[in-house]
Amino acid sequence: MEKKGELTSKQIITIVILIISFGVIILFWFFLNPGGEISKQACLNSITMRGGIPLDFFKDIVVVKCKTQKVCITSGEACEVTGKEVLAIKVENDEDVSEMISKLVEDCWTMTAKGESKYGEYKHCGMCNLVYFGKDVQDSFGVKSPSGRRQIKLQNKAADDVLVHYEESDDKYWLDEPIGIISFLQDKYVKDGKHSIVSVAQYDSDSIKDVGCEEWVF
Repeated sequence: MEKKGELTSKQIITIVILIISFGVIILFWFFLNPGGEISKQACLNSITMRGGIPLDFFKDIVVVKCKTQKVCITSGEACEVTGKEVLAIKVENDEDVSEMISKLVEDCWTMTAKGESKYGEYKHCGMCNLVYFGKDVQDSFGVKSPSGRRQIKLQNKAADDVLVHYEESDDKYWLDEPIGIISFLQDKYVKDGKHSIVSVAQYDSDSIKDVGCEEWVF
């Protein structure tokens, strides 16, 4: 016979469920920032939480709160890129371009949990940045090809712990086409025990196919 005032097993289970539900709601508001600005931190938090769910079937419960940041690299002139919130970066020479691309690679690596989070399936990708070049950079940076177009050789200046792959031959990229900074989910622990790497690819159909993305998470 239960004493008056004692909780039944059913009541205890109900209370536990309510506490867990409340905790999930708090995490959702504080970590995923619904309805608010999609910041790098919000992206990282959602990537980390999604990757922390052990069963792939339930991963879609957590929405990845990341978006592609468009970037304009220029020495003065504006880029021909549409859309709001375009990040303008001013450079003076080829070396500056390599440094800026490497900085974006590091940012992509950091906000996707440095390869520690399996936030999707194999060959799922996230487009961290689309990098455009101003007409001034297109006309005077890099080396002119026989066709008259100019291309630049990018030097990897990212930190040693960043897993990055430059997709183009000899690391040379056309300046009149955008460049994608892509988080690529590789097969289980392919390299250094990491779930993902960062790929730098010319944003055209052939180069994107070479990366191997089958689905875009963001």
